[in-house]
Amino acid sequence: MYWSLYFFYGLLIVSIIATLRDPFWGVATYYYFSFFRPQDYYHWALTGSRLSYYIALVAIYSFFVNKGKYGYTLPKTKETMAVLIFWIFMLFSCFFSPFPDRSWPTFEVFSKIIIFYYFALAMINSEKKFKIMLWVLIYSFVYYAIWANWRYIFEGIKIMEGPGLAEADYRDRNTFSLIFVVAIPICFYMRYIMQHKLIKYTLLAAIPVLMHAIVATFSRGGYLGMLVASGYSILNMKKKGAAILTIMVFIPLLLQMQGAEHRNRMNSILVEGEERETSAESRIEAWKGGIKMMQDHPILGVGLQNFEVFIKKYNPNVVNMVAHNTYIQIGAEIGIPAMSLYILILLFSLFTLHKLRRKVKAEGLSENLHYYTLMLEGSILGFIICSIFLSMELFEPSYFLFCMVVCLKVLTDKGAFVPRIA
Repeated sequence: MYWSLYFFYGLLIVSIIATLRDPFWGVATYYYFSFFRPQDYYHWALTGSRLSYYIALVAIYSFFVNKGKYGYTLPKTKETMAVLIFWIFMLFSCFFSPFPDRSWPTFEVFSKIIIFYYFALAMINSEKKFKIMLWVLIYSFVYYAIWANWRYIFEGIKIMEGPGLAEADYRDRNTFSLIFVVAIPICFYMRYIMQHKLIKYTLLAAIPVLMHAIVATFSRGGYLGMLVASGYSILNMKKKGAAILTIMVFIPLLLQMQGAEHRNRMNSILVEGEERETSAESRIEAWKGGIKMMQDHPILGVGLQNFEVFIKKYNPNVVNMVAHNTYIQIGAEIGIPAMSLYILILLFSLFTLHKLRRKVKAEGLSENLHYYTLMLEGSILGFIICSIFLSMELFEPSYFLFCMVVCLKVLTDKGAFVPRIA
């Protein structure tokens, strides 16, 4: 018997007990299992385990039993409506899919993501709970960054992939790099919110660890996402002198992390003509094929998870099985309206964060709100850049970020960030 079985099933039992009293703990545990994915990290012991499924059932039960007790209600905003309509388009895409056996299993996965998007919206009703959810993400992804660096430095693995078997969610190194991109701005600004100096220094120390983990994946999309997320975080520091000093440290540190092989691979982003790397050329061909699918199937696409089936018909030069572009993947498989909705969700999130940040000065709200908006905006911008090169329509941390934006908006409207008078 593996110790990981005892630990995670013990955690599950404790979480179930806590969840029966307050469903919020079920949502927090669900996201921990979803982000950390113990069934992949400890695949030799936990393959086939359904930890997130069990806690999800208990959380749903507890929600309906206790919602009156805690006053949990689902906020109605333009963001939540856009997500719902996006889900409906995906549903119809499956109904009319020429290969429904391929579409429905993926739809079930997406439906689970959306269900907990809404459950989290209903249950994060205080800044304390909001902060706990951020720590779930920080702990999960920083742990993986430490794991990746350990393997790179001490085990001699020079191109880092995520843990688990071939089909594991983080196995692909591009996806693996993206979890670190998302975590960088959250760690960067969380240190301003936390009071304890040790926690502040730990969060600061985590940033170069996350950056080097991205470099170790050799992911060009992840590298660009890291530059955007890190650059945004630094440039929005309140003290401009500290920002300049940080940039002076950041650039040499980044160059030191890169070896010659990594630098050559990143330079291939800009290469043109015959020197263009095969994988980059193949992505462009996949984009062309995806655009043709949208032209022929504009309303509901070719069906969820059917890009792989149709791509050879539309562009025989393609070797990729996915579009390697989230927006084209959605447009090709679910249709142009769904793609437009997805882009609207991203734009709504960025607009909401900008609006909340202006409220901090205008209404004298807590400075914590300012930092929350910056961390979420930096993470979403990093995700947007990565999603241009990766098919990330089922990347659960992105929907978590969208959820946290709406939670921040609702908490602000409820006065959670109005300074208390002593």
